Order: sequence, then structure tokens, then C-alpha cells
Amino acid sequence: MVVQKPSNVAERSAADGTSSTATASFEEGTIVGRELLWVLPPACLIGLWLWQVMAAAPDLRETWLLSSVGIATLAVIVAATGSYPRRPRQLSLVVLGWFLLYCIWLTAAVSWGHDAYSAWMETARVYGGLLILALGLSFLTSWTSLRAMHYLLLAVALALVVAVIVKAVATPDGPALLIRGEPGRATLVFPGGDPESVAALSLSLVWPMLWLAADPRRPSYLRGPALGSVFGLLALAVLAQAAAAWLCLGVTAVLALIFFPGRLRMTTCALIPAVLMVWAFPGLNDYALNGADTLGARPLVFILVVGILVTSFAGAILALLERWVSVSARMRIIFSGIVLAIVLAGGVYGYILLERHVGPPGHWLRVQTADILGIRELTHELPYEPWRVAWKEFSHAPWLGAGTGELEQAYYLNRQVPQQYSTGAGSWVFRALGENGLPGVLLLAGGLLTGLIGMTWPRFNSGWRAWRSSWLGRGRPPRTEARWGNRPGEFGWEFALALALTYWLLHGAIRPLWGNPAALGMGMLLLSTGIASVDARAQILWPGVSQRLTTKSARESAEQEDLDDSDTSPDPAPRRSATYLVSATDTASGFPGLRRSHRHQERRKKAERRANRQMRRLRATRPPGPLSVVFRWGLLGAALISFALALVPFLVLTLDNLSARNPSLAPERSVTLARAAAGIMPFSPEPRLTEAHIYAEMAVQALDGDMPSRYAAAIDNRCLALATLEDAAQATATSWYLWYVAGLAALDLVDTVRIYGPQSAPYPPGEASGSLATTEERRAICTTVRAQSPDWLRARARANLLIALSCNPLEPAVRNALVVVEAH
Repeated sequence: MVVQKPSNVAERSAADGTSSTATASFEEGTIVGRELLWVLPPACLIGLWLWQVMAAAPDLRETWLLSSVGIATLAVIVAATGSYPRRPRQLSLVVLGWFLLYCIWLTAAVSWGHDAYSAWMETARVYGGLLILALGLSFLTSWTSLRAMHYLLLAVALALVVAVIVKAVATPDGPALLIRGEPGRATLVFPGGDPESVAALSLSLVWPMLWLAADPRRPSYLRGPALGSVFGLLALAVLAQAAAAWLCLGVTAVLALIFFPGRLRMTTCALIPAVLMVWAFPGLNDYALNGADTLGARPLVFILVVGILVTSFAGAILALLERWVSVSARMRIIFSGIVLAIVLAGGVYGYILLERHVGPPGHWLRVQTADILGIRELTHELPYEPWRVAWKEFSHAPWLGAGTGELEQAYYLNRQVPQQYSTGAGSWVFRALGENGLPGVLLLAGGLLTGLIGMTWPRFNSGWRAWRSSWLGRGRPPRTEARWGNRPGEFGWEFALALALTYWLLHGAIRPLWGNPAALGMGMLLLSTGIASVDARAQILWPGVSQRLTTKSARESAEQEDLDDSDTSPDPAPRRSATYLVSATDTASGFPGLRRSHRHQERRKKAERRANRQMRRLRATRPPGPLSVVFRWGLLGAALISFALALVPFLVLTLDNLSARNPSLAPERSVTLARAAAGIMPFSPEPRLTEAHIYAEMAVQALDGDMPSRYAAAIDNRCLALATLEDAAQATATSWYLWYVAGLAALDLVDTVRIYGPQSAPYPPGEASGSLATTEERRAICTTVRAQSPDWLRARARANLLIALSCNPLEPAVRNALVVVEAH
């Protein structure tokens, strides 16, 4: 594994975490000794996050919870044992502090919200992202793990593509599971769970992989697969059919052409996958036009496999030729002109084709942008309806917001179009504004922008010094020592990560990525990798702050440690003369030639030297001072909070799934499991909905039977379903759906009582065979409800539906149900 040694590695002190042996290994470009073990923690973190990505599916509920429990468990173990190379450095702690304050404010905002379940899940998602960021910053404080991230991110990029290929081939109806939707609108939903997340996961890795393929310091066996992964990632984004993702990628491409230090080299490498995408696009686009059922898996697998292999081979050949062929400065200028001419010719040709097929490109671009933002359909102040609702909530409470998790209910209450609230507000900016107010968006934006500026600052600072030195006098020395040097090309990796993070922020600003833990984890991994890389080069950004935060006792301990090292390491000559010159005869006979007191003294000195070495290792991994203590305990506290936030709903969901499995075979057991889940999390609507579904299913099963008491059993079970749904609706008063299904349950009970009421009269509540009113509480509920008249039940159904309509005035299903009530 060959990497470039940073310019200030030799100046690194022992307290900053690297021994002389490791420094020598950096200079030789190899990894030796225990340093290799620091590759395992970031690999475990990325593995858990990939599990979260692969488990996401549009038809499964909260699949991210179990992987979040795994990440929290890893964080607890790491914080409790101190299993990280060293405490993150200053810039990392600043960014981490921003996000920690945002999480604290998010938790406080739960108190003025109304939907406790949505607030709980939102808090669990955000704390999970905080842990990924904190663990990434902790693990990547070692240069070994930082270099390994090049390989790990490449493995992630290839894993995303390989997972699609394997699922398409090895799974029955694989393409139909991967690509969903009607012909003309079919999109890729794996990995990630939805098309926008698939595009975000794919295109976020394009710039880092493209720089790995273009960086001349990387080995050819790394550059070839990196370029092949770029083709695979672009192919997945084409299958996702996410126009917003391509718009954001185009914006970052413009930024790369202007500011990237190796823009020409990277553009040359990008031409290879771009040309192959021209070949692959018609076949990939056929899946969106015709659907996966028509085409099957073979064309998709052929395009992906052939495209990746050809691109990888071309990238490896290009890397080898670059090392074998020496190019002069004049030839580089000529090659630059040729590449520029090819790019311009391709742009002109694309312009002509675009004008021929869709009309004037400027008008087409405006229409596409308006379609992405929804401007053509809406005529409000803000183009996208969830943004308008979020801004309205922010205007009502600019300092507090509506409360964590309240934006969905606010959307259904204030929307002016019939579109559903599917996965979020469509923007991390407006989501934070609407739910957490101005402090929330400032804390969140502060953390993201601080990290982004910190990642790009070395490139611009070194570029400024290089440009400034070109017009200063040759003999004029600089006023200050250059921390970042004057070669901006050394920061290509950090700038590529900054471009990837910029893309992620832009995409998340117009599409709902923040609510998907898989996409959120991708952003946190990119942020932590870039910040840790800059921090490792900078070492100590603010020496004065570091000096003030180091305690006097810690400094005295470090000084005493140096004195102890000199005392416990005698000169070589006395060691050879007095201690170590023992005859071979005496040694063979078992007599060491020393008195017993001297032998004890030697053992004590060896123990002292061993203790001093251990102390130096501890101080190298965790520098002395209050920051190390605060960080370790803060990480442990955040990990425990995240563990509880993810574990509780996971247990509830597990019990809920068990209760919904074949309830007709053991209905009493299913009801018990559903009630146990509701007892763990009383404000969760899922267990109550499952319990009500069990009652309704058993009512239908009773009516299909031939027992004389079947009508009484059906009425008892429908009474229990109505009571359960109304209890759930009262626990979450702003949920229109719970009040809606409660109204429908009352309507079903009205029909059952009107038709089968006389036949059920001889059987008291709980006495009929098939009735689930087996406890005193349930029998009391059935007695109360069965004593009411059909008109009273109809009025109850109408009242429930009116509450649902007040929470969601534009919902057509509620209005249709009210029409049915009035017709009774």
C-alpha cells in the first residue's frame, strides 16, 4: 500500500499518536506492526452502515433500527474500552460539538411537540448519524486507518453495484424487486429503499472514486477498479431516474472544473466512463420505459459487468502508461488542448442533439428545473409544498419551531395540494427550520459548513500561496511559515471528499435524504473522512487553546516521564560491565552471577521501564487533558442514548410482527403480544393498529363460521377494535389516520349491530365462542358499547371522521367516509 507521506509527519510528537517505528513505516510506504489493527474499527463501522443500506426496502418498516443498535453497541464498546487510536483533534471536536448541540436541541424540542412517536424516531435517526460521525472521527485519527479509507470507500462503491447484480441474478423476480413502478416511471429502489437515496448513495462516491483513479500516487491496481466503480455508480444513478441528483452532480462538476487542483487529469479519466455511458444509456433507460418484468435481468447484468470490466481495464492501462511514459511540460500543454477540444466538441455535439430532440436547450433546462422543484404544478411562495408548510411553521414559532417530528402532521393540516407526505420535508434546511426553529438550523448548518470549509481550506490556502509566490520577488522570504505548503495538488483527496459532501448537501436541500438513515450515514462518513484527513495534516490548529486546555498536572506528568526515561535507561557501558557480562558457564549452571538483592533491583527496573512504555502508549492514544475525558464520556453517553432510542422501537416492532403472524391460529396470543408491545412504547400506534386488525379479522372469521353464537362474537370483536383504535387516536390526537380508521371501525360496528343485533342478544359479552372479550376489562368495554343504539354509534363514527378531517382537510378518503355516514 503506497501513499504519500504528509510534509509534517517528521514533526509529529509522541503525544500526537505515532511512534518512531510507525513514522519509519510511513516513509517507506508500508504498514507494519500493531498499526494494521486500526483498520478493523472503521471496517466494522462501514460494514454496519452497509448492512443498514442493504436492509432498506420500500415495503418494510423501520429496517434501520437493528443496524442502528449494532452501531450504538460498537460505540459503547469503543468508548468504554478506549479502543480508538487517539482522541479526535481540534477541528474534529469543533464539528462534533456543533452536531452534539444540535442533537441536544432536537431532544429538547420534543417537549413542545405533540407526536411523541414521530419525535422518538426522528431523534433516534439523528443520534445514529451523530454516532457514525463520532466513530469515524475517532477511528480515523490513525494514518493507517486514513489510508485504509481509500480502499474501504472503493469497497463500498463496488459493493453497491455488486449487490444489485447479485440480487438481480440470485433472487427470484430479482429485477422486479429492484426496479419498481409502472412502465415509463420505473425506478431503481435498491440499495437505499427509494430512488432518491439510490442516486444519493451512488453519486456521492463519484468524485472520491474519480480522484482515486486520477491520482498518480495511487497504484494501478487501485486506480483501475476505482474508475470501473465510477461507471457502475453512474449506471445505478441512471436506473434511479432521479433528475434532482443529476442537477446537483452538474453543479458540483462546474465547481470541480473551476477549483479542483487536478482538474485536467480528472477530466481525462472521466472521459472513459462518460464514453461508455453513451453506450450503456439506451439499455439502462429501457428499464424505466418498459419496466423490469419485460426486459428481465440479463441486459442489466451484461451492461454493468461489461462496462465495469472495460472501464477498469482502461483505467489500469492509463495508470501504467502514465508511469512508463515521461511527458514533458510542453506535451502536457498539448494534451490539455486536445482534451479541452474533445470536451468542447462533445458539448457542441450534445447541444445539437438536445436541440434536435427537445427544442432549445435553455428552455428545456428551465422546464426540467421547474419540474424538479414542482414549480409548474404549484403557485405558492415556495415551489415545493412541504417547504411552504415548513416555512409557515417557522414563521409561527421562529425560535422553537413546531417541535421534533411535527412536520408531517403540520403538512396534512396546512397543505394546499393533494400530494402525500411520503418521506420528509424534501430539504434538511426546511425540515430543521420547521421543526426546530432558527437555533436548530443554525446548529445543523454550522456543523456542516464548518466541516466543509475545513475540508476545502488547505487547498485554497496552498493555492493562494503558490499563486502569490509566482509574482513575489524570488529572494523575498514569506512572512509566516506555510502550514499547508504551496502545492494544492496534495489536497486532491480532501477536495474530492468536499465535492462529494457538497453534492450530498445540495441533493438533500431539495430532496428528502435527511429522513433516510442510509443516506444520512453516507454524508456523515464523507464528512468524518474529510475532516479527519485535514486534522491529521494540521495536527494542532490552535496551539494556544491546546495549551490552556492541558492541565498543569498533565504537563508535569509528561515532564516527569521524560526524566524517568533518562533515569531508567543506563548507559550501554555499565550495562555491559556490571549486569550483562555473565559467563556462559555460570549461566548454564543456573547461577546468574548477581546477588539476590541485585536481581530484585533489575526486575524492578524492568517493571518500571515496562510501565513507562505503557504510559507513553496511553498518552499517545489519549493525550492528557480535560478534552480527552470529556470526549470519552460524551461518546459513551451519546452511544447509550442512541442504543436506547433504537432498541425500544426495535423491540416494539419485533413483538408487533410476531403478533401479526397468523393471528387466526392463536388470536389470544397475538393480542397478548400486541399489548406487550404497546406497554413498552405506549405512544406507538403500530401495536394498537395490529391489535385492532386482529379483532377485526376474528370478527370476519366468526361471521364465516356456523356457530349459533357467531353474531355475538363478531359484535364483541368489533367493539374491541373500535375501543382500541380510539385509545390509539387519543394518545396521538393530531394523527388523522388513527381517527379515520376509528371512524371506519365504528361504521363496521353500526352495520354489524343493525344486521345481527337481535341474534346476538342471548349471548352476554365474552360468552360467545370466538369472542376475544376474555378479560374483565374487555368485557366491560363490550358491555358499554353494546348497550348503545345504532344511531349513537353512527354519531360516534361521524365525530371520529370529523376529527380526522380537521387534521387533514384535503384527504379524499375521509370525505368519502363522511358521505357514507350521512347516507346511513
